Amino acid sequence: MKYLLITICIFIGVFNSMILKAQSNLTISCTILSCNPNMDNLNISCENLLTNEIIKPKEHRYKSNKNANLTQASRSYEIVTLLQSQYRVTLTQPGCLKKLIYIDTSIPTEKEGEYEISFKLELKKQNDSARAKSDSMPISFFNYNSNTGDFNYVKNPALIIISILNRIGVEKAIRNEFANALSYFNEALGLNSNSQEVLFNRGGVKLKLNDIPGACEDWNSAKQNGHPNADELIEQYCN
Repeated sequence: MKYLLITICIFIGVFNSMILKAQSNLTISCTILSCNPNMDNLNISCENLLTNEIIKPKEHRYKSNKNANLTQASRSYEIVTLLQSQYRVTLTQPGCLKKLIYIDTSIPTEKEGEYEISFKLELKKQNDSARAKSDSMPISFFNYNSNTGDFNYVKNPALIIISILNRIGVEKAIRNEFANALSYFNEALGLNSNSQEVLFNRGGVKLKLNDIPGACEDWNSAKQNGHPNADELIEQYCN
């Protein structure tokens, strides 16, 4: 059995630990510290980004510490997922910043087994951080490193997550799930509105949804950002 402890900072003033051990599925265990002591209105959603399956977390309650800060509450959850996929865990609670956690469990076939990721995080109040924009959603990303055999926390995950969302959007479009594909491209562009590849692909989906003006707008933006194939579609559909 192999243990790895990495101390990281997932959000302002919050340190997270991640433990990896060999077993059979993937278990995501998290302890949530909340800015709102009423934990009953905390919502956790874990979605398999490839299948769109929503996985319900198993909650573990325990007695509160009388010496703990009464303005903060905590609760632990466990989510059992499949390997070889990507997941998005969304944490929301009224009055707190939304938290998104992306996990890539793509593990080489010869190393498939059961792994556990454990971490703790804090949902901050929306006005607690001057550095947090009103429309920001703090994001974190964990991926499997085949060289070390460990899951790694990525400090600057935006480019990786954009690539994952774009790839999944393309897969959904191939399956003719155009509305679903559009939502993934929109999310990717929320992280980088100038991604030429995502703009180009979203334009194709908008064309399939009969939104030709929207498609042309995306292809023109993709062209301005250097996409080499945008001109051909603009000439065919937009002139």
